[in-house]
Amino acid sequence: MQKKFTLLAVFLSFSMISLAQFQKGTVTANISIGDIRNFSIRNKHFDKRNDITFNPGVGYFIKNNWEVGAGFSYRSIHLNDSAHGASYENTRIYQLYVYSNYYFGKGKLKPYLGFQTGWTRAEGKGYSYGPNMFTINSHGLYYGLSAGLNWNINSRFSIFTEAAYIKESPFDRNGHSRLNLTIGARFFFNRNKKN
Repeated sequence: MQKKFTLLAVFLSFSMISLAQFQKGTVTANISIGDIRNFSIRNKHFDKRNDITFNPGVGYFIKNNWEVGAGFSYRSIHLNDSAHGASYENTRIYQLYVYSNYYFGKGKLKPYLGFQTGWTRAEGKGYSYGPNMFTINSHGLYYGLSAGLNWNINSRFSIFTEAAYIKESPFDRNGHSRLNLTIGARFFFNRNKKN
């Protein structure tokens, strides 16, 4: 039994260092989802809050470990506060963005830092503390800084988790910023492993 555990530990050790870096010229396709109901930098008094994001994108490694890309994001926000004066909001947000990620390390677990910027359109409606209805119909630029951890399952597929601080101006009434936590998958094409 101990021999099996030793062989398993050796195998896992070699698999963790088998992928040295992301090679220049690699194309990626990625998709992520997030639910930030407990992390949004907003009013915490809502008794129901759903804040879900869906983000597909494509990228290209312009240098080893340096990826640039573009994507689309859909965000759905539903907030309900029946206990504090009946506040309600239902909003949809669409984003087109470009991003840049830089990956560190030489193993299968690769932390990365990123930057993204793009155009946002928001539409929705709600009321705040009484019968005063409001309509959201706005657009503008945004930017964000992110940090994540990428786990290479094999040379063609990885999963990742990412936290991004997003600055959304001018339409976000409650603070103009948010923390977005996502989990997703990346697929690699035309990738050569470096030995």
